[in-house]
Amino acid sequence: MRWVNRVLLGSAAGIVAIAGAEAADLPVKAKPVEYVKICSAYGAGFYYIPGTDICLRVGGYAFIEAGWNARNGVPQFYNYNLGDNLILNNDDNLLGWRTRGLIILDARSQTAIGTVRTYIAFGANYSNNQNGAGLGGNVGAYLDRAFIQFAGFTAGYSVSLFDFTSSYSIYTLASIAYHWAPIFAYTAQFGNGFSASISIEDGQAIRTRLLANSAGSAFTGVAYAAATDAYGGQVIPDIVANLRVSQAWGSAQISGALHQIRVNQAAALGAPFTTTAAGDQYGWAVLGGIEIKTPMIAPGDSITLQGVYADGAVEYTGISSSQNSFATAIGLKNALGVGPATAIYDAFVGGIPGFEFQRSMAWSANLMFRHFWQSNLRSAFWVGYNRYEPGFNGTAYPAFALPPIMRIWQAGGNVIWSPVPTLDLSLDVLWTRVDTESCAGAAVALTNCNQSADIWSAWTRWRRNF
Repeated sequence: MRWVNRVLLGSAAGIVAIAGAEAADLPVKAKPVEYVKICSAYGAGFYYIPGTDICLRVGGYAFIEAGWNARNGVPQFYNYNLGDNLILNNDDNLLGWRTRGLIILDARSQTAIGTVRTYIAFGANYSNNQNGAGLGGNVGAYLDRAFIQFAGFTAGYSVSLFDFTSSYSIYTLASIAYHWAPIFAYTAQFGNGFSASISIEDGQAIRTRLLANSAGSAFTGVAYAAATDAYGGQVIPDIVANLRVSQAWGSAQISGALHQIRVNQAAALGAPFTTTAAGDQYGWAVLGGIEIKTPMIAPGDSITLQGVYADGAVEYTGISSSQNSFATAIGLKNALGVGPATAIYDAFVGGIPGFEFQRSMAWSANLMFRHFWQSNLRSAFWVGYNRYEPGFNGTAYPAFALPPIMRIWQAGGNVIWSPVPTLDLSLDVLWTRVDTESCAGAAVALTNCNQSADIWSAWTRWRRNF
């Protein structure tokens, strides 16, 4: 039996030796490849794109919102008609709905010219029809931002360098300058928070209308009889500049903008009116704003004050209550055709000697306060005013009744609760008053003269950022 044990032990040793030899011939298992490498140079959320030195952050948000008497966040401020001739009727929705999903891509890298950044924010938006008789809603792609930054330059679709700050409210108010446009800009940093910027921007993104009146017609409020938009094609971009300081106490800015008003010389008005009597002119606007942090009240609290004056470039005041479109009319007539529905335009072309060209004037002022009741619960309160004076207003233009001076007051407040970080549940309540003064000219019996309206709006938004 001893020889049997020797045979078995020898066989086992041989098998082990053979297995070991075969195992030695197998390829060594590769170490796991680190496909996602964290990039800490630009803050949290960035990682290296595999095979490159570019750091990328992917983010975005989604929200659902609904409002009463708010027209998708813009209370009775229109660039299109509702009902019949801006009359609110049973075909029009008082309840508005909107849903939006947005993806943000922020890519940065260190190069020989410093940090190069590419920022893209895009998504899709749904909103219900203003006219309740319509079917379904409006769905479309939505571009929020798309720009490149390097060595102080910013080029792309971005917030205008004229603007100072966004609204503390969910609404964009009529008294806050805030719009987006394609821009080419340069910012010089002087240290200690001081900077200066200059920019050329798309003037069509800020224009309203340039109205010309045909022979024999008269102004009738929003819908002019035979009135013509006499704006010509853009030749010179808007030129914008600002000076800004941002420090521990807050920030402040002064801005200026120059806006070309180019007359369409081919506009057919009829004798004695002609656009050829009015050459191109330039509108302009100036802004002053300051935001002061008030941690002595509560951490995160701040107060903001800003004002804008515009001559021939009235949208710079924020009058449309929209950051990416403009209003052609403010207010709304009631079912009897009466109400402060007033046309908005940068200038007026008449063609009669002494009345060839007149620019409209507007100015706005806004005060906002933001308070944190606790770290996840905050509120904002605001008041705002906008005054708009159409060209020729107060002047007895021959045989015409002119659109009246218009005033807009807005006041409101909100509460925003964040039960978890990046989730905001908000409710805004806004009061808007629109009124008009008496009308100048021969025929003064217009339905939009000496009218006023108080508009109460409510809007809620549930938004998750990531």
